[in-house]
Amino acid sequence: MSPRVTSRRVSAPPFPLFSQDTFCQKGAEIIKALAHPLRLRIAARLAASPATVGTLADELGIAQATVSQQLAILRARNLVGPARAGERGPYRILERRVRHMLNCLHGCIQERIRGERS
Repeated sequence: MSPRVTSRRVSAPPFPLFSQDTFCQKGAEIIKALAHPLRLRIAARLAASPATVGTLADELGIAQATVSQQLAILRARNLVGPARAGERGPYRILERRVRHMLNCLHGCIQERIRGERS
């Protein structure tokens, strides 16, 4: 009698590009840019609709200079930019996927807060 050979089906990892250093470096840059409470608040606000520095400062209760500094970091990572090409003025989230990421993060935070209460 010959030994029984079983084949185990190995499923592909859900995110195969995370095995690449360059890919992970880019991902870390995005996460680092958002890994500050003020930048996260600014990005979340801009996910709703474009806004000027003054509007962001007023709505979030932050000095305009601070908003500008935090926007510069988000701009440097191409997460936010002008609402219209070549203009100064309202800022917006540049990629739809950044909005999706913020939405996922929002859900994760809500679940953690609910878990802490129970």
